Amino acid sequence: MPKLTKSNRLKTDATPLLAFEPEENSATDIPLELRHWSRGDYVIGFDEAGRGPLAGPVCVALVCFTKEALHKIHQKTLLIGLGDSKKVNPKLREKLFDEIICLARYYQIQMVSSSYIDKFNINQAIFYGIKKSLEKLKLKKPFLILDGNYKLESNLLSWKHPEYISIPKADTKVASVAAASILAKVYRDRYMKKMGEKYPGYGLENHKGYGSKSHIEKIESSGLTKIHRKSFTKKFTSGIL
Repeated sequence: MPKLTKSNRLKTDATPLLAFEPEENSATDIPLELRHWSRGDYVIGFDEAGRGPLAGPVCVALVCFTKEALHKIHQKTLLIGLGDSKKVNPKLREKLFDEIICLARYYQIQMVSSSYIDKFNINQAIFYGIKKSLEKLKLKKPFLILDGNYKLESNLLSWKHPEYISIPKADTKVASVAAASILAKVYRDRYMKKMGEKYPGYGLENHKGYGSKSHIEKIESSGLTKIHRKSFTKKFTSGIL
């Protein structure tokens, strides 16, 4: 994805529907990214969407903001309503998606297919997505902040990964991670709506591939589409291609 220029079109007068709660420190109340700035030339937030669905790709996103932007986000004068994408309402997510792309110093979105997930497992698919995203960004000495408990040392890619830190629930504490979660979810949701048109009757445009009752019933009656994860659906059906 190309890097876009900054924009001064961001609205700051809207009432936030979800307050972003940056992690605070009694000694220094500054964005967490800045506490790690000396550990790399670029501090980048990571998150993914689509880890658990029965169908569709997993989507990985990376976001890097400038120091100035991080301070303004931390002060809640930019990206009003930023937070964990799962808890932000769809309309606000779409708005934030556009604002993040305009504001980010760098960003990248990478989807990894269901066939890759089936072949290597979901964690390896996510590691592959991170690796490919960093390769496309071509940044020297990045430092990653990962949402969750990921251990990049366990990747099977023969990849010399960058320095990083994993933080549980980072998408509620770290601005660049929260922004990455928005990009990943909105991008994947848009894709799954298109897949709903391609594979009618499965309701992919509604549940986005997750294991709803109606989705499971459709799998049991009609089998799998080409975007279903065979490794996630074995107990429902052997599937058809």
